[in-house]
This record gives sequence, C-alpha cells and structure tokens, in this order.
Amino acid sequence: MCVVCGCSNTSDAQSIPGVTVQPGTGDLHFGTGAARVSIPGMSQERAIKLEADVLGANNAIAAQNRAHFAWHGVTAYNLVSSPGSGKTTLLCATIEGLRQRQPDLAVAVIEGDQQTSFDADRIRATSGRADGGAGVFKAGFACQRTSPQS
Repeated sequence: MCVVCGCSNTSDAQSIPGVTVQPGTGDLHFGTGAARVSIPGMSQERAIKLEADVLGANNAIAAQNRAHFAWHGVTAYNLVSSPGSGKTTLLCATIEGLRQRQPDLAVAVIEGDQQTSFDADRIRATSGRADGGAGVFKAGFACQRTSPQS
C-alpha cells in the first residue's frame, strides 16, 4: 500500500528514485533520498535547496518578530504541533494560571486553526472575564507566514 495516497499499485515502485517497497507488507516509503522527500520531477538537491530557502526566509522573519516583541517588552510563544496534540488545552491551562497569579496581565492569542473557530472559542472562554477573556485573533488564512510588516 502507498503510504501517501493509500493505493495498492506497488508494481512499478522499484523504478521510482527515492521510493522503497517494504518487504513483507509491500508498503511504499517515499523520502529515502538525501532530502527525505520524494517530489515527482524534482531532484533531491533541488528539494534541499528549496527547503533551505524557505526556512531561511522564515528564520529572517522570525528574527524580526523576536526583535519587535523584545523592543516592546512582549513575551511571545509559538505553539506548533500535530492536530489533537493538546496545544489548546495547554494554552487554556496557561491562561487560567496566569489569570490566577496576575489578574491584570494582558494576554493575546493569534489562533490559526484553518477549519473551525472551535479553538478560538475555547481560548476566548478560558478566562471567564466579562470582556471576553484573552484577546483572540483568528489568523484566517491558509499560511501562518505573511510578509513582514513595518
């Protein structure tokens, strides 16, 4: 079975560069080359360069964001993990703890769930404050990375 799309067409997999067939199960495994990914029509070297370029641009924007936050005395955290891993639960518990220890502390959250507002609603309800609790801003677009803002 193909681990990417679930098809059972493994007959010609041995001829595809960067793809192996697991003996015994017949599962196809992509990403066995240096880039650890298989993209039809793209060399492993090009995939590595593309990833390095994207990560380099992300790192530059992240450095600008860190400098901006530091200049304004803002402590910021970026929670990234798989869906269902507990990010929102951790965030809500953290907000509750902060509210108990420092009730006047300003808390804001940029929430980026692409499918629903469920997480934003949970975060907003966490503090129990009359003004709606933590300021929650829904990202509202498919990519969290945007062009740098001045």
